[in-house]
Amino acid sequence: MRIVVRRQPAYVQLPKAVTGCSLENLATIKSTYPEGVALFVSKPGCPDCETMREMLMNLVVPVKPVIEASLADPACEAIADLLKVQRTPTIVYFKNGAADKRVEPDGTKGWAEFAVDLNEIAS
Repeated sequence: MRIVVRRQPAYVQLPKAVTGCSLENLATIKSTYPEGVALFVSKPGCPDCETMREMLMNLVVPVKPVIEASLADPACEAIADLLKVQRTPTIVYFKNGAADKRVEPDGTKGWAEFAVDLNEIAS
């Protein structure tokens, strides 16, 4: 799990103890950021994941923490299963410890619509 948290003026990382993919660490991360945290589920070789990562870095990271769970790590699959992730890239935004918004490709949205969704997360 890669953690990118931007707080002006520098990047900060969560303690090493919570950087692994586990359900316990997911609970810790959600409780650490009750004001909101975005979990970005990606997969190596996913062509849209890189585009979504760039959009996250530009639109969300400046104001909200983003945590990436790569399905290259088998341990991250448990989190993806729990969250019922069907495809990548998927973003699940947690606020006050509960899933508040989900952004995922469904074949009907283009990048402009994803940008609107990410701006809502960032606000």
